[in-house]
Amino acid sequence: MRGKKQKSKYIDDIFVENVTLDIIRDGDARYTIRMTEGKICHEILLWTTNQSRIRIRDIESDDLTAVNLVVDDEGVLVSCSAINVDVHLENMDRNRYFLNFFSDKGLASLLLFSDRYIQARILDRQSGVHEA
Repeated sequence: MRGKKQKSKYIDDIFVENVTLDIIRDGDARYTIRMTEGKICHEILLWTTNQSRIRIRDIESDDLTAVNLVVDDEGVLVSCSAINVDVHLENMDRNRYFLNFFSDKGLASLLLFSDRYIQARILDRQSGVHEA
């Protein structure tokens, strides 16, 4: 896992190669992003306010068949999974993250956005939350 060196515990920019990715909705406005490479599992907590929801939009994709994306009728992210992909997660501003998948099928670029803020930080199940 590579990312920009940052002072904050929140994710600004992260890249992980050849992983199985699962995004699981844990609550109305909270998700766990699990990226597994071999026996190593990286987890990221992604959340917004309870008054808002994280929505998703395809912004530029060669082929979305590498990504199993589930959204509800209002465009709110329910779940997402992909196998053998490189993943790039980048904070664009207070309420937007780009989520890019690179696979042998090409590029899938998604925009995660909210009416309020979105925050993400790396979870370490052994020792709690740690800095990226």
